[in-house]
Amino acid sequence: MTVWADEDQSQGDFHTNFKLSKSGEFIGIFDAEENYFAPIDTFSFATCATNKTYGRYPDGVGVVKTLDNVTKGKSNVITFTQEQQHNKVFVYPNPALDYLQIASPDQVTKLVIYNASGQVIQIVQSMPLDGKINVSQWPSGFYIAHLFGKSSYLFHFMKL
Repeated sequence: MTVWADEDQSQGDFHTNFKLSKSGEFIGIFDAEENYFAPIDTFSFATCATNKTYGRYPDGVGVVKTLDNVTKGKSNVITFTQEQQHNKVFVYPNPALDYLQIASPDQVTKLVIYNASGQVIQIVQSMPLDGKINVSQWPSGFYIAHLFGKSSYLFHFMKL
């Protein structure tokens, strides 16, 4: 969900009746009253640029930083290599907790996943139709994957 803190409710329901100060302030997302408005996520910021996007990097756990692109509905960490400008492999969420989602422009014929020591963790001969790989039982850490199809891609991801 995107909420515009721009003090312009005439633009719709997701535009607030307040705006954030360019000189900095505190913002937060809080739980419901029955949970005593417990903070879910908070952030204090100093002077910020107009029309810039900010997000936690990596998603949900990292520091808040200026992002190069708006990543609404996707991971703030877009990891892919590409052999051609229009062929991109998207891997999300990154870091992953239970599942890693892989979206490839090509039919995937094989996926080999290595841990940080270079040991093969998993070989997927046929990618599931939904592109989801279950990583829930893997230890936390850094992983490298080699995706084979019409093109070959290398990418990295983290498991929480």
